[in-house]
Amino acid sequence: MASVTAGQPYAGALEAIDRILNRESEPDEVLRQVMAILHERVPNYARVSLYLVEADELLLGPWAGKGPAGPTRLPVGEAPIGAAVDQSTVQSDNGVGAADSWIRARIGVPVLFEGQAVAAIGVDAVEPGAFGNTDRNFLERVAVLISAHCLVGWDTGGVPWSDVV
Repeated sequence: MASVTAGQPYAGALEAIDRILNRESEPDEVLRQVMAILHERVPNYARVSLYLVEADELLLGPWAGKGPAGPTRLPVGEAPIGAAVDQSTVQSDNGVGAADSWIRARIGVPVLFEGQAVAAIGVDAVEPGAFGNTDRNFLERVAVLISAHCLVGWDTGGVPWSDVV
């Protein structure tokens, strides 16, 4: 995996995520705080969502940003985030066909644990072409950092995250 640029806002976000991982032991809280950091620290990340894999669906977990939240359930393979899980690779598009008309770019990054997709990070932006290699490398690094928390956290029995908090 390529290294992430040392420039702000990425380095600052990684430092904040590292602090969360070192002080917080509850997986659900780690995931909630990481999504908030991604939205708050990276200016072009208008909405950041974590979807967790359950069989052949993705269930919406914690999210932050411009709302409302995305769909609460997505089939694996659908949209960039579902394709990221299906193919275990980063997927992006220009937002055409997105449920929210303000979305101009989307990226989906699989979260893998021992080679198996357990979740995906989805980021929406208002600017076309908002995501480059730096974003890809950064989000892949975040995915590695949170993978174990995705595996053991977020057990709501299928209730949307927004109804749990």
